[in-house]
Amino acid sequence: MAAGPKGLTTVASYWACSPAGPWHGPAKEFSPSLPQGQVAAYNPQAHPVLSGEGRLVLSYDVNWLETTGAAAQLSRNVSLYRPRFVTLRLAPAR
Repeated sequence: MAAGPKGLTTVASYWACSPAGPWHGPAKEFSPSLPQGQVAAYNPQAHPVLSGEGRLVLSYDVNWLETTGAAAQLSRNVSLYRPRFVTLRLAPAR
């Protein structure tokens, strides 16, 4: 997962047949969906209990990049503070 001053920007997967590697990848990258405005994604988490059978469930949070007036921004768009979930399909390398 790549993060920077603009928050989470992409998620890329790497794979190996053992924890020690060798590792392969990255596979195709995924960019999280964000609402309009000066917002950023952060706090990505994998949910293994919800994942399985070639899929990975991730969640991430969204918040305002602007620190001034953040409380006023929040009251206009409270949906920002709900976690967002995405299911990524994983396939073997070809």
